Amino acid sequence: LVTEGSHGGLRAAIEACGSGPSSNAVEISLRGAGGDCQPVQMLLTLVVQLAGTLPGTITAIGQDLTEVAAMRAMQERKAQFTAVLGHELRSPLHGIIGLIGAVLDGTSNPAQKRKLAMAKGCAVR
Repeated sequence: LVTEGSHGGLRAAIEACGSGPSSNAVEISLRGAGGDCQPVQMLLTLVVQLAGTLPGTITAIGQDLTEVAAMRAMQERKAQFTAVLGHELRSPLHGIIGLIGAVLDGTSNPAQKRKLAMAKGCAVR
């Protein structure tokens, strides 16, 4: 059975097939006998009138997207982890840059200023 949320996309793809000999892909969820939903990609194609076929016949080829959905979820988790890690690294670094700047402004020793300027330059690259 096609789940309720997939009806509109499937209907639109079927209607698009009626406009000409083209293929339309749509992702839908199918509910199995056990009640579990599986993502499926359906490729719908209008079969043009040939000898022995009916006009307006639509063929559908389905592909199970369970592994693709798992890969998408893993990529989303990876992107979230990378964003959090970047934030956690940048926050202390900006604090260190600020402290180096404050010490740099308050010192008059040329050797110390040179070393602090080098440290600040490395941090802001």
